[in-house]
Amino acid sequence: MKLRRAFVLLVEKRALKHLETMNVVARCITASLGLSHKIRRDVLCGVAFGKHSVVWFRGDVIKQWRPDANSTLGLLRKILNGRRHPGVWIGGLEEAEKLLPDAKKLLFRFVHNAREMPNIKPPYIAYVGMSDVASEVRYSLTIDFPEKLYPDQAIAIANIISDRG
Repeated sequence: MKLRRAFVLLVEKRALKHLETMNVVARCITASLGLSHKIRRDVLCGVAFGKHSVVWFRGDVIKQWRPDANSTLGLLRKILNGRRHPGVWIGGLEEAEKLLPDAKKLLFRFVHNAREMPNIKPPYIAYVGMSDVASEVRYSLTIDFPEKLYPDQAIAIANIISDRG
C-alpha cells in the first residue's frame, strides 16, 4: 500500500526519562497507526530525538503491534536497545521525505487562540512540535490546534479529516 501521510513527533532526548512524556509519545504512535481494530496501512510514524535519531513505525509493514501504551513503549525501548522488529527501525529525519516525496510539510502547533482547522488532504508529513527540533524543518503550512488538546488528539483529528477526504 502507498504511504499517504506521516506524523513525526519531535521529542527531546531527555524526555525518555519522563514517564508522562513517554506516555504521550506512546499515545501519539497509537493515534497515528491505530484504526479501530486494525492498523492504518498508509501511515508512517516517527519519534525524532534529533535530526539523525528517529524511530520509524511503518503501518504497511509492522507486525505484532498492540495499540496500548505499555506495548508501544516496550517496542520503542526494544528498538532503542538495538533489537529488531518488522516495520520499525532507526533512521534519519529525511526518510519521511524519501518515502513521501510529494508531501506537504505541516507543523502542528498548540496555541491559545486556535482557529478552525483547514481541510488537509494527503499526502502530507505532519511535524508535531514537542521540542526545539521543530525549528530545523521548513514547513509549507502551520496548523494551530487549541492548547487544551494533547498531541495524540491532534493526530487523531488529522487522521479523521484525512480519511473523509
